[in-house]
Amino acid sequence: MVQVTKHFFIDADEGNFVVLEKSTAQKGKNRGEEIVKTQGYYGTFEAALYGIQKQLTRKCVNKYDMDLTEALDRISKINDKILNISESYKTSQDE
Repeated sequence: MVQVTKHFFIDADEGNFVVLEKSTAQKGKNRGEEIVKTQGYYGTFEAALYGIQKQLTRKCVNKYDMDLTEALDRISKINDKILNISESYKTSQDE
């Protein structure tokens, strides 16, 4: 399993890359415990990274009240982080 951010990970099964998100259960019998949710299945590692990028962008827009300039700045930082990870992965694949 590869840790991409504090809460997002990429794992793999026989045919897919699986994006997982670790969080704390807010209700139910597991309240307060760490849980892992599957966020999506992807055919390539790069596609899984893009899936995480979309999730992070949605969470950012949902969590913060901000004007357009601030939103674009935050989204740009998310994009840059995922792009750097993707470039590092591509570089390691070329070696």
